[in-house]
This record gives sequence, C-alpha cells and structure tokens, in this order.
Amino acid sequence: MMDNTLYIEGIDIKSALGRVAGNEKLLRKLLGRFVETQTDAVTRIKTAIALNDLETAIRESHTIKGLAGNFGANTLFHNAETLEFLLREPMRDHLDEVLLTLEIEFKQMMQKITVSLAITEVSPQTNLQ
Repeated sequence: MMDNTLYIEGIDIKSALGRVAGNEKLLRKLLGRFVETQTDAVTRIKTAIALNDLETAIRESHTIKGLAGNFGANTLFHNAETLEFLLREPMRDHLDEVLLTLEIEFKQMMQKITVSLAITEVSPQTNLQ
C-alpha cells in the first residue's frame, strides 16, 4: 500500500489525513466527490455575479473555501477566501483579477485531483488487459 500512497501537488495530504483520522480511502472519496459536485462551481460564481446575485456567489465561494480547507488545498482555500471577502465588500476592486486567479487555481486543482485519483486507483490493476 505504501507505493500507492496518495500524493497531489498543492494539497497538504498529511493535514488532510489528520482531518479524516488517517482514513485515506475516505479522503479519496471526499476528493472524488469534490470533483463531481464542484466542477462547474466557478461558472456558477461567474453567472451569479453577472446576474448580480451576490448571495449565491458568496455561498459558492464559501463552499469552495470550506472544501479546499478540509482537504488541505491551501492556495485554493486562500483564493476562495479572498473572493468571498471581496464579494461582501461594497467596493469590489480587483474582483475580475481575483476571480481569474481562483479560476486558474481551481481548474489546475481539479485536474491534479482527477489525474492523481485515476492513477492511484488504477495502478494496482495496470497489468490487467
């Protein structure tokens, strides 16, 4: 099992495992669920902002922040936290920049999680045809 240990660049796996009592299987499940349920989260935020539905944009940002914090994606956490803070402010200076930064980090994290889970879950069976 040691050769199949979960590693995802940009995620503090040690602290994430600490939050799930060392249960790597549960962490994998949570990461997979994050990818499944949050794939279009940035699109939902952008749409909400375009519709001036700040409540929804704030809620979506808060969700990303919470989930990223739970599994140790610290950069994504901070980007979502900054966006959530800005959305609550009357003056939203740099909103477009912050949203773009979040979007880039979010897409990269989604890809890293997807690739890592696929590799680590399939790797024991690579000899099967």
